[in-house]
Amino acid sequence: MNVAFDSQGNKWISTMDGLLKFDDSTWTRFTPENSGLPDRLVFHVAVDHYDNVWAATYEGLAVYHKGGVVFSRPSGDIPEMKALTDFIFPNPANGMVEIHYEALQAGIVKFELYTISGKFISSVMTTVAQPGNYTQTMDLSGLPSGTYLIKVKIGNRTEAKKVVLSKWKMFRNTFCNDGEIGFEQLS
Repeated sequence: MNVAFDSQGNKWISTMDGLLKFDDSTWTRFTPENSGLPDRLVFHVAVDHYDNVWAATYEGLAVYHKGGVVFSRPSGDIPEMKALTDFIFPNPANGMVEIHYEALQAGIVKFELYTISGKFISSVMTTVAQPGNYTQTMDLSGLPSGTYLIKVKIGNRTEAKKVVLSKWKMFRNTFCNDGEIGFEQLS
């Protein structure tokens, strides 16, 4: 699952059961039955600088604009889509996370934090990057346990990745001298 944002602030979410749109009040589900989406299983969604919503499925690619599907293509000749952020590590996390991303051109990189429902929390940081691969460390230790979205914007490309923040202490099973199983707290 991933989340993309259009210029009106709508959240577009890829799911195993279609493409979801949330406009802060209404959820809309796009499926092959009610749209030109090639397949229910949407494994990636992205929004381009024209506000077109690109939905990649296992059966093909669809592009949505305000009036509906404007393009649908079978999967046989679709070029590979390059993700903006490769991954967030560790995930789940208990404080510090690393965001691994690629800048395809020089520009300003913005990192924003949202709740899983899309409510803006803060603009975490802004930096300048030349073309290349980067790792950015972000401290989330001041937030309560929960699921969050980290939105990364480089030029006209925007992508959001989910991160789970867990403040639970880590334990592992240990065997005591009397044969009983105990728990040892990890630091």
